[in-house]
Amino acid sequence: MSRRTLLLLAVAVPYAVGVALLLVWPHGDQVREVQLAIWNFGKQHLGVPLSVGPDEYANLANALLVAPLTFVGVLLLTARRWWLVLLIGCAVGVLAEFLQAELGLSRVAQVSDALLNAAGAVIGLLVGVVVDRRVARAGDAAPGSPTEAP
Repeated sequence: MSRRTLLLLAVAVPYAVGVALLLVWPHGDQVREVQLAIWNFGKQHLGVPLSVGPDEYANLANALLVAPLTFVGVLLLTARRWWLVLLIGCAVGVLAEFLQAELGLSRVAQVSDALLNAAGAVIGLLVGVVVDRRVARAGDAAPGSPTEAP
């Protein structure tokens, strides 16, 4: 296994575990408290506009939750398997909402959350494809590479 693969897995696995725990955390009110605390911090210290309320922030968080996973997925599986990465990313969002509904958690499953997760999967995928192509081009142009012109 290459260093790059190990590094990507070292980042992706803990993130995926954290996302899984967050998505099936049994107490939705605790998740909401954390979201509000982060929103307040952003508003007070990072200049988040007052027009961005907690609900808009929660929607943005839902959209961006899966993006890092699909980004890393593209880099691990290469851009040629983008469709598989997208399928897995969208499935994560749908599975999360299904589990929230079926496990008897004090969470509210919403189709809109699954759609926002899917949008985030697309964002991560697109960024991953761009980065993967740039890395491949940089590798092709590196000194001593097989495609380097004499």
